[in-house]
Amino acid sequence: MQTLIKRLELIKSCILLGDEELIPNQLAKLPASDDAQVLAIVAALHAEQYAQAMSLIEQFLSQYSGLVLFDDGIKSGLKLELKRLEATLLQLNEDKNTAQQLLSEFNRRYHTVLGDVLQAILVLNYQIAAQKSHLARQAHQKLQRAKADISEQVETLKAQVKDLQNSELDDAQIEQLHDALNQLRDAKYQHQSVEEELDAFEEGLKADQDYQRYQQAKQDKADFEEEAEDIIAQHVQELAAEDKARLKKAYRQAAKRCHPDTVTEQYKAQAHHIMSELNLAYENQDIAEVERILLLLESGAGFVASSDGINDSQQLQQKIAELHQHIAQLQADIDALTQDPSYQRVQSLEDWDMYFDDVHASLEQERQALEAQYQQLLSLES
Repeated sequence: MQTLIKRLELIKSCILLGDEELIPNQLAKLPASDDAQVLAIVAALHAEQYAQAMSLIEQFLSQYSGLVLFDDGIKSGLKLELKRLEATLLQLNEDKNTAQQLLSEFNRRYHTVLGDVLQAILVLNYQIAAQKSHLARQAHQKLQRAKADISEQVETLKAQVKDLQNSELDDAQIEQLHDALNQLRDAKYQHQSVEEELDAFEEGLKADQDYQRYQQAKQDKADFEEEAEDIIAQHVQELAAEDKARLKKAYRQAAKRCHPDTVTEQYKAQAHHIMSELNLAYENQDIAEVERILLLLESGAGFVASSDGINDSQQLQQKIAELHQHIAQLQADIDALTQDPSYQRVQSLEDWDMYFDDVHASLEQERQALEAQYQQLLSLES
């Protein structure tokens, strides 16, 4: 029992000192016990619920050593618990930014390496759809002209039959009338056939897929050009491995000092502004700007962490509940990002250079096939 009490007192001291790194070592050396109170203490420590653990420890010690429950002990547990949550939140924030940075870097490389051939394909799709729509309109006009020609022929034959019927017919004229009636009958059949074909064609034009594809290709082309302009405008340069490590280290140190979710309430707005600038610099891989912000924070513009600046137990509990919510949301964001098929595909690539070479070769074949298709459509111009 004495060993158990001493270990619990050591753990209590670690909590009071705010040194959570020593707790797992002391917890591992805690004598085995089936006492419900001890089991509850161990469970609270494993869950990093230090305020609850401190309360349970002091209750347990008071039974065996006459100790009384001090509010300072509970407060120390809350501070340590909050400190641990702050560290967890900062790590999750870094994990999210790292995942987003991976996608941003991939998208920049994608546009840099494949942009020209992708744009050529989009232009060809646009031209092919436009040419198909144009040919469809030409075919429509041709049918309309054919209908007009046959209509004129029918009217001419009707006039001829009428003239013959109104005159005294000899044998030759009777034969001529029979020929005119046969021609009129054939012309009417032909007129009906063209009219049906034209009706069907016009019905198809109401849902002209070629025209719809033309409009979609036009929009795709415009969207791609706008996206490419946005990426190019960022002027993000590729960093060597050692520079990426330097950037990440500086970002981590700066975020620790200014993340708005970890500072006291009176500095939250100012911290949010600095954090926004820091995130933008990190996204653009601007080492100089990230290090400038870090230097500013280290030289006195940093903020007091909530775990150091809050001394009221109720406020500490409220802040802990707030961080639990933020951590849950961050974790949900990370899960959604990392489970997205696009992210998983990028994450699985072992050699980006080989991947982009293969994709470029495949796209170039597609571009050549589309070029041949477009030239063939041009040759059908009437």
